[in-house]
Amino acid sequence: MGHQEITLPRLLTEASSGAYATAAIGKWHLADTNNGWEQHPNHVGFDHFAGLMRGFPEGYYAWTKVVNGEFSEQSGYGPSAKVDDALQWIEARQERPWFVWLAFNTPHTPLHRPPLDLISDSHTGLDPNINPMEDPLPYFHAMIEAMDSEIGRLLAGIDAATLANTYVIFMGDNGTTRQAATPPFQRGRVKGSIYEGGIRVPLIVAGPGVSDGAVTDALVNSTDMFATILELGGVSLAEALPADLVHDSVSFAPYLGTPDRPSLREWIYADEMTPAEGMQGGDFAIRDERYKLVRRSGDDELYDLAADPFERNDLLTGTPTEDAQARYMSLASRLEALHASGN
Repeated sequence: MGHQEITLPRLLTEASSGAYATAAIGKWHLADTNNGWEQHPNHVGFDHFAGLMRGFPEGYYAWTKVVNGEFSEQSGYGPSAKVDDALQWIEARQERPWFVWLAFNTPHTPLHRPPLDLISDSHTGLDPNINPMEDPLPYFHAMIEAMDSEIGRLLAGIDAATLANTYVIFMGDNGTTRQAATPPFQRGRVKGSIYEGGIRVPLIVAGPGVSDGAVTDALVNSTDMFATILELGGVSLAEALPADLVHDSVSFAPYLGTPDRPSLREWIYADEMTPAEGMQGGDFAIRDERYKLVRRSGDDELYDLAADPFERNDLLTGTPTEDAQARYMSLASRLEALHASGN
């Protein structure tokens, strides 16, 4: 479990004109004193920012808020305030097309019992006066339920005609934290790792032309959000970017109406490292439609995710089969080529 993010691009229509209005609301966590700090969300192009500059608040009932570079101290329940901000901003756009990125901090420390009107009876008995870290899982579940309630309020607060013309994209930004990991996940292979428990996250899309209740097996990387949102907004990627700019984003919009179409990607990649570690000391993962290579501090592991989704059986242990060796060589070659390219 980690921070959850909602993006809501409202489409251009015949009744609307002009460029998209844009807002980022909630957790930013991308800024420091080297890139503009409190001004950073606006510097990178958002018309409006309201939220937190850190990954999590000092407290969920009292926190420091930044609105377009101005700091203020706030009280009340933070996730509810984010939804209030989003709804107020959306309502003020009237007929203008808009894009909202709403980043919840929940579920994340500091653990707490949310307001009772956001959670079910199964969670109202949580004691708000004890240390939640003594038994963290119920608090994580309660915080997820509260976030779900607020997402429901967000969508209910957008008028039906506008919502029918809006894509809603929900994505988590990392896997389950160690304190909340339960079997069959292994606690050392969750958030902060490049195993499936750390990098496989929810991705849910609703909107015009999206197949109801469908699931796709296509390979999708978080970098693909960029090309996808541009396509859904009617923006040409080729025209929007300089011709010599290298990017790694593949639109997954084609799957929304045809979820069973073949994957547009042959592989996806993830890494976890500090600048000091670089390519020599970090952790890396690359996978195709079935097999996954994990490289940790120079040591390699290979997993068959179709047969072993929780990565318990390293196929490189002992004497690999001929097929496993061939898969390993293919993925290792791709990983090394990617690193050598510097992209």
